[in-house]
Formats: sequence, C-alpha cells, structure tokens
Amino acid sequence: MSAKSVLHLSINIITKTFTAHGKLLTSIGIEILILVLSVFVMIAGGWMVTMNSAGQISPALHMPMEFYYACVPIGGVLMVLYSLSRLAGFLKQWKEDK
Repeated sequence: MSAKSVLHLSINIITKTFTAHGKLLTSIGIEILILVLSVFVMIAGGWMVTMNSAGQISPALHMPMEFYYACVPIGGVLMVLYSLSRLAGFLKQWKEDK
C-alpha cells in the first residue's frame, strides 16, 4: 500500500462542489480550527488534568497518574506541530495560486 493511498475519512458532500480556490480556503480554515482546538483542549486542558492528578497513584501499576495524563498535552503539542506544517503548505499553495 503506497503512502498516497492512505487517506483520512472525510465527508465531502459539500466541498466536492467547491472550486479549487474554495477547497484550499476550506483546508486553511480547518487547519486553523485544529490548531485552536489542539492548543486549548489538548494542551491547556490536558495540562490542567495532569496537574489535577498530582499525588494519585495508579491502582494496577502503582505509577503516578501524571505519567498517563501527560500523554494528552504531549499529543496536543505534536498535533500543533503537524498542523502548522500542513498550514504552511496550504498557505504556500495559496500564495502560488494568486
């Protein structure tokens, strides 16, 4: 299976009627929305949950719960980095199309 054949699930009933410029603007808007959600929900919210779990111990493995909850803000940072990379590509394409 090649890398190009792997796509995420998307519902494109509305966007398949857009022009190429409209699709590009939609992609830029979606990336901005992902950035905002990643920062506020994943990073800020995940950090608050991680700090709330301070002092708790996992009943099964007897490890601090902060280790488990720290994965959420770490994942948020990775999502922000990936989204910024995609957004830069979309903005470069938009600049070239102008």
